[in-house]
Amino acid sequence: MKVIHSIKGFEIAKNIKKKIGFLLTNHLGGYLCFFQKPVSRYQGWFVSLKNGNKDKETKIFKIIENLEIVNSSPVIELKNNFWNIERKQTDISEKFFLPWCKNSFVYELSETALVEVVLDVRESYDNRKWGRDYQVSEENGLLLVKYTKKQEDREEYSVYLAIFTDLLDYSKKEDWILRNYELDKERNSLPSDGHVFSALRIKARKIVFSVSIDKEEAIKEAKEVFKITEELKKIAKKRTKNILSLKKNKYKEIKMAEACAKDALNKMVVLENKKYCFSFLSKAFAHGMFAGLPWFFQFWARDTAISLKSFFEIDKEKAKQILFEQIKLIDEQGHIDGTIDGVGWIFKRVDDFLDKNAFNRREKQVIKEKLKNTIDGLLKYYTEDGFALSLPRQTWMDTLERDGKQIEIQALRLNILKLAYRFFKDKQYLKLEQQLKEKVQEKFWNGKCLADELNDPTIRSNIFLVAYIYPDLLKKREWIACFENVLPKLWCNWGGVTTIDKTSPLFVDEHTGENPQSYHSGDSWFWVNNLTAIVLYNVDKEKFKKYIVKILEASTKEILWQGVVGHHTELSSAKELKSQGCWSQAWSSALYLELIDVLF
Repeated sequence: MKVIHSIKGFEIAKNIKKKIGFLLTNHLGGYLCFFQKPVSRYQGWFVSLKNGNKDKETKIFKIIENLEIVNSSPVIELKNNFWNIERKQTDISEKFFLPWCKNSFVYELSETALVEVVLDVRESYDNRKWGRDYQVSEENGLLLVKYTKKQEDREEYSVYLAIFTDLLDYSKKEDWILRNYELDKERNSLPSDGHVFSALRIKARKIVFSVSIDKEEAIKEAKEVFKITEELKKIAKKRTKNILSLKKNKYKEIKMAEACAKDALNKMVVLENKKYCFSFLSKAFAHGMFAGLPWFFQFWARDTAISLKSFFEIDKEKAKQILFEQIKLIDEQGHIDGTIDGVGWIFKRVDDFLDKNAFNRREKQVIKEKLKNTIDGLLKYYTEDGFALSLPRQTWMDTLERDGKQIEIQALRLNILKLAYRFFKDKQYLKLEQQLKEKVQEKFWNGKCLADELNDPTIRSNIFLVAYIYPDLLKKREWIACFENVLPKLWCNWGGVTTIDKTSPLFVDEHTGENPQSYHSGDSWFWVNNLTAIVLYNVDKEKFKKYIVKILEASTKEILWQGVVGHHTELSSAKELKSQGCWSQAWSSALYLELIDVLF
């Protein structure tokens, strides 16, 4: 299959043998993701809706499992235009478009064809087999599907799918089909099979799908979007071009991968509501940033904060909105999301934004109050023998216990204390910083490498996080010695670092999926790889040049030509470069953008 990336008249292409998919979002929490055929229960069209008419909580619902052209031929070309996707078969072409800030999906063909609509309406994580009822009818000049979820004799909720076409030519099929999802099986994600509902076949050239828990709203939006599709496309094109400013770079693949990473990161941002469809996106309030898609559709403080430095360069106001949304959630113990490092990353980004004069006087005051309270809470509840303390599964390596005193948690605490002195000019914070720094140097640094935990010399990639968060911990020559000693233990020849020493009995070289055995004990995470290249460059770009170049090449290749086209995935097996884990991960894209900014 030929894959093409095209933006602002700049285009690159390559023939790909591996399975590759695409992913679009609508900035309301919904997304569209298809491969050549269904490979996962997380593939399809998903929207963000309230869970039933009385439930105020918003959840992600799957609606369409697949659209299948009857008697179709193989896909031979996939073109990423960033705002939409074009997919070409040997005899017909498809276009996929999600209008921004609408729960609608526009599907267009190069000629009239018969399309089978396969549905799988459910909450994204709900895999219950029974109590699924579909009613297909014709109403008000369009097709309407009412889906009702039943539990025994009780109706949990109903969802309405309105389908408006250029030709009201259709036939009901109403068959249940058993799917076997090979990707889910490969990643040990159960259930890896399930029944989906082939609802109907539609003969058309243009189809608009709209969803709501309110029937009339679904019908109204489907008709509206069909009528103003071209105007919605113009808005999407303009916004995309405004976001994706192309920087000069003689390396064409890197130039395009940077644009892709910007687009992918921006696609993770969720706006507060639907009313901003026709206004500039800058006027909409950013509610948060998903950690990743298709299954990490949560606003996790750690992932968000790590991603915000790069997003600040895309949209300063929205980056600040998201940052302050996170700051508000820090509790009196200095915690957020039940993590010990989320707060540390938030204040790391505060520090970065200060360098860019991003805050006004009122905003600084809000930060200062929360910073003081956070430090008080951390010193009271999460300090032992002068070290920063964490409870089990509170660090980013949350499949591991790692309770006690971890090296990157010490670095985050040191940076918080440094920031406090920068704000308050109070020497008590300077003294606390110096005391902790000396203790860490004494107990974690042996002259060759940093221990991952107090009294645990295991070599892990967290060493690179420390150099990124708090480079003052060691002198330059010490960092060089440390990296020279640990890189051979962690290096993947394809261009990444493992999460643990390859000689450790815990090391696993193949990704084990939802079985967490490899997750933090072997897998190579792209955000850590890109971060590693940044710190190697900052410490000694000539000495570590071969590592930096290999990481850059691997990440660029993964973004452009593997996994979900134009998106940076979560991780790879240590053994060889693969697109594995979550298909589009915010912090992977964000750290790639930081790396490009440092290198170029």
